[in-house]
Amino acid sequence: MLLAAVLAVAGHSAVAATTTVFQDDFQADDTGGTGFSTTTSLTNWTVVGGGNVDILPSAGSFPGCVDTCIDLDGSFNSTPARLETLAAFSFVTGTTYTLTLDIPGGQQADPFTFGILGGPTQSVSGYMAPLSPVLSFTAGTDFAAGLFIQMDTSVSNNLGPWLDTVTLTARTPDPGTIPLPAGMWLLLSALGAGVVVRRRRG
Repeated sequence: MLLAAVLAVAGHSAVAATTTVFQDDFQADDTGGTGFSTTTSLTNWTVVGGGNVDILPSAGSFPGCVDTCIDLDGSFNSTPARLETLAAFSFVTGTTYTLTLDIPGGQQADPFTFGILGGPTQSVSGYMAPLSPVLSFTAGTDFAAGLFIQMDTSVSNNLGPWLDTVTLTARTPDPGTIPLPAGMWLLLSALGAGVVVRRRRG
């Protein structure tokens, strides 16, 4: 039994761990009531380039939005919105990152791009809501950067996709089989020899 247990440890491979680096469901931005409110500033994001977005409260009637959503096309503005996170995140070499958007609905399926500032991006067009577009990449070097979401229309028409949640996860590389100290192999050899001797005596 002891030999079997040690052999099991020797052959054990560590499992890669997935952690949540950032998640925003925009509930901290909910203004209450049932009507939308237009803004250029959110708890974790800022809207740059002259555009704006609409906060759709959870108590409102916005099909598909169970909780607070963000209308990415905003209102009363002809400039498409571009959201950027206020915080920058650390990306580590060899780690695989997955950025996911949850788009439960909207009034118009306008194209948009999302991704890492100065890094990998993903463009989305010709879609039907609901959808959860994903950007996945493995960092080739250490760097720090924020996230962004950019409407790709030439002019804002106040009708766009509704954003419910943004999630960034990190999956550390699998270190593979755990190496055993040299002394452990001597122990395995001794245990194996003991088993052979007992069998011969039997």
